[in-house]
Amino acid sequence: MTYLIIQFTGRDAVIARFSLRRKTFTFLQGVRRPVPESGVYRELLSGFDQPEPGEKVIVAIPPALVHARQLSLPVTDRRTLREILPMELGGEMAVPAEEMTFDGLPLATGSLLAVWSRKSSIGPFIEELAAAGVEPEIVTCSMLHWNYLLPQDADTPSVVTDGNALMIGTVAGPLQVRALPASQDDRELSRTVSAFEIANNSAVPGIFRIGDETGRTDQLPLTAEHLDAFGGDVMAARDMAGAYAVASACAAGTIVNFRSGSLAYTAGQEKNLRRLRLTAILAASLVLLLFAEVGLRYFLVRRDLASLDASITTSYREIFPSRKKSPDAVGEVRSEIRRLSGSGGSQRVLPALKKLAELKGDEVSGFYETEIEGVNLRLKGDAKSVNDFKSRAAKALATAEISEIKSKSDGTVSFVFRGAMKEGN
Repeated sequence: MTYLIIQFTGRDAVIARFSLRRKTFTFLQGVRRPVPESGVYRELLSGFDQPEPGEKVIVAIPPALVHARQLSLPVTDRRTLREILPMELGGEMAVPAEEMTFDGLPLATGSLLAVWSRKSSIGPFIEELAAAGVEPEIVTCSMLHWNYLLPQDADTPSVVTDGNALMIGTVAGPLQVRALPASQDDRELSRTVSAFEIANNSAVPGIFRIGDETGRTDQLPLTAEHLDAFGGDVMAARDMAGAYAVASACAAGTIVNFRSGSLAYTAGQEKNLRRLRLTAILAASLVLLLFAEVGLRYFLVRRDLASLDASITTSYREIFPSRKKSPDAVGEVRSEIRRLSGSGGSQRVLPALKKLAELKGDEVSGFYETEIEGVNLRLKGDAKSVNDFKSRAAKALATAEISEIKSKSDGTVSFVFRGAMKEGN
């Protein structure tokens, strides 16, 4: 990921390009130039390549165009803040809230720093840079992110200034920001710091200077990450410190962005729409392929069914050559098989019943239940005596067994006979 930062300080502009890899910044190129009086910003980008696809262009507007105020609101979501702040601050502004664009920075103290700027002031920056081929994706202000320049152990409020603006804050975030008049003295700076100390009942330990203020003695102590990003070049690190802070805030996801509402960045939306369009085309292609596969499967199944129906018809004509084609050939063949099976069974049952009648003799009164399954017999009957019947059955059949003999009141007995016919009978 690369960042092209265009920072307007008021008197001049700083253009810097950074590369971010594995959470480490590398300074690629940068320059400080006076702002053209013509308002044509194409000259500022002389010597800089056009942004590559995926490069994030960020514009930091002059501090004089930004207003800030600390509020106590139990809201941390940035999108919700942009919706609430116009209603919260609308009654305290001399102009309608609709003409302003808002954002907020949640602070570690449980409050937030509300910031806003006129849309009419931001619009020309966006239009001129877009005409130069570098439409900014984010519009912010550098002084809102100078807390990223403080040492990691700076847990008490410190002042950072470039002579055009100041920030009083800690590493957790800015507590107060304001633009300074172009008088080139420190009287307004001292008054602001004194007012902050009185209001918060705490002393500000140091004032750190960046930008073209680096000739002063109270210079910003550079962190190891900050100095490594510039390859150890202390002068460049302090001169481009404001741009470095903006890039750090963007990488951390806490950067203030005034491009919302009617100023929202639409080029990114168009890219997303193109991606969604491609996704929709791929999804439609997938659906078409699925329908094609279903249609092919349906065609193959219909073809197999037609082939099976033709085979059934051919077999039916071979079995019943004299009959016309039946609407249910399979059912008719099945019925014929059952009929033929039934007649064969009857041919086997009649001889078996005849044989049983011969074996019954005078002792057996009769059989009231008869089951014949293949060669197996099962009979229930009444008899005066079952011994002679069992002897005759044992000689005529392969097996003979009498069980469940029960006496009846008339002197006869009921019995159950099980046996098996011999092969060939």
